[in-house]
Amino acid sequence: MPTPPAPADPAGDAPPRRRNIRAPRLLYACTGLIIAVLIVADLAALLNLRASTLRASESNLRNISLTLAEQADRTVQGVDMALASMAEFVTAAGADSATDFPRKMAGEAVHAMLREKLVGLPYINAVTMIGSNGDLINFSRYWPIPQVNVADRDYFIALRADRTLPHVFSVPVRNRGDNAWTVYLARGAPSRDGGFTGLLLGAIELTYFEDFYRKVSLGAGGAISLTRLDGVNLARYPAAGVTGMRFPDGGLRALHGSTAGVIQDISPVDGAIRIKAAARLANFPLFVLVTQTEAVALADWRSVAWLLSLITAGCAAAILVAALAIGHWWRQQQSLGQARTEHAEAEQARALVEAELARQHERHAEAESRARSGFLAMMSHEIRTPMNAVLGLAGSLADTPLAPTQRESAVATFDTYSLDSAEFSATFWRLVTCAHSRRATVR
Repeated sequence: MPTPPAPADPAGDAPPRRRNIRAPRLLYACTGLIIAVLIVADLAALLNLRASTLRASESNLRNISLTLAEQADRTVQGVDMALASMAEFVTAAGADSATDFPRKMAGEAVHAMLREKLVGLPYINAVTMIGSNGDLINFSRYWPIPQVNVADRDYFIALRADRTLPHVFSVPVRNRGDNAWTVYLARGAPSRDGGFTGLLLGAIELTYFEDFYRKVSLGAGGAISLTRLDGVNLARYPAAGVTGMRFPDGGLRALHGSTAGVIQDISPVDGAIRIKAAARLANFPLFVLVTQTEAVALADWRSVAWLLSLITAGCAAAILVAALAIGHWWRQQQSLGQARTEHAEAEQARALVEAELARQHERHAEAESRARSGFLAMMSHEIRTPMNAVLGLAGSLADTPLAPTQRESAVATFDTYSLDSAEFSATFWRLVTCAHSRRATVR
């Protein structure tokens, strides 16, 4: 039985398989790279949009703070002009000394003059004249004048101590007349001898600024404050119960030592991260602080960010699904191709086995043919030798006088037993054992 050829070494298929595996890996690597680039591009776009949104908010808050600072400066200038007019009146009346000032300015006519000073200035609650001892001399709110002493007020103490100060802004206090939060702009009364004559006060109810800031409110998360340079809060909308409280670094950092500036900082009021725009008043030691929480400023950005993130996630998912589908299809094609290759290799191996079997059959047939030829040659030799003797004997008999029947038998022996080697070699011989008589054969 022929032995089939040995199967091919499986190691011979390793390089194609590695190549087949490498292709999906390369596809997945490229897919991951595309998704990574898409995510990075989305993050870059979102960060750039976030920075642009913050810059826009900062610019908007800066413009608002500058506008409100100008408005506040004009408002305080109106009060200062009223006080300057009162100072001119005191000088013209000859009341520019510590003794004449309370004596000449305590009349009802002066009270009427003070009331006239408030016409067209609704934000001024009252104008007041204070003597050198802190006693109330006259004021515009009502008549007769109550007995009030303000020697304990910060503005009185500051101006009595330093006559060079042009004016002083008080801390917010509860008005002793109507209990409203009030801030006072104070300046020294005229003095012919340079001594301390007294004070001229302009009272501004802080509700005026709060109401005005409410009209220009920034909405949720927004706040507007009027603050002294030392950080004392004068007015704020929305009110947070911080009137009169001091925040040394609340808005001063936003100014950066300049007249205006913008920073992002944590609010000492609510602890939220806020965009702070501060603008200093041109003529007074005050500044306006406009703030907005970063969360509100970035509300629209977050909506866009969510939308872009969803779009990016959808694109990434679509790319990933497509890559997985292509990879699956690729593996199927590779499996089919490998199956076809294995089938072709099996067919080729079977053809080789069949060819080898055919060659083995051919060699076997040749060996059989050679064996048969040898056998026939040997048989021819073995048979011819005795048959030649028989023919010789038959020829000798034919040369002797024989009866006609005997001669016929002898001649028949030549015809019957004349061996043709070609016929013998081409005939299939089968030798059998049987009983015979030599005498009968010769006869």
